[in-house]
Amino acid sequence: MNLMLVLALPATLFALTFVMLRSRGGGAEGSSCRMDLEDSEVAGLPDRIRLVPNVEHAPAGSGFTERMAAKLREQGFEDAGGFAIEGIPDVAVRLLAHRGQSMYATLWDHAVVGSWYEFSSLYPGGARWTFTTLTGSGLEGRPGHTVVRDQGANLLDLYLRACSERPMGVFLSATAEQAVADFENRYAQWMIWRRAQEGRSVAA
Repeated sequence: MNLMLVLALPATLFALTFVMLRSRGGGAEGSSCRMDLEDSEVAGLPDRIRLVPNVEHAPAGSGFTERMAAKLREQGFEDAGGFAIEGIPDVAVRLLAHRGQSMYATLWDHAVVGSWYEFSSLYPGGARWTFTTLTGSGLEGRPGHTVVRDQGANLLDLYLRACSERPMGVFLSATAEQAVADFENRYAQWMIWRRAQEGRSVAA
């Protein structure tokens, strides 16, 4: 469904939801992660990626994505599965979608950097808003993609923030069935923009 189902949710509803989540102990575990992505590292990334189903969902020994996914399923998210990223080693992602909120959740597990999570909403015309616990340099979103960084935020606090602070309007749908294709397409769009930035830097 493209029409947003929460055009103007009252602040009291968010406050009530927040109290309910706290009373159940959800989201107490926060995530703080930093990645500095140099231009030379971006140059070595593939232009396009393919997600490969990963039975383990995350690097060996990590239960982070499973714990976070369980909390999100309690909030109405549908699990689209865990994946490795072809061409980018040591990284695993878990994708979830909330149909009613038209929102994706991505749980990241990086063997070197650590783990983080983010919530994204897509709009007609290519605009996108993302709330993430990942910080660092070289992570700028392409034009039209607003990224809000909240280092150390716990999972459900960040989810509520994403629901209440993203612009109201019409969203593109978010479903478990299309989560993989949307993820791969968003990466490709970001890389097209980064390659263009590299070209302008060389020309200058």
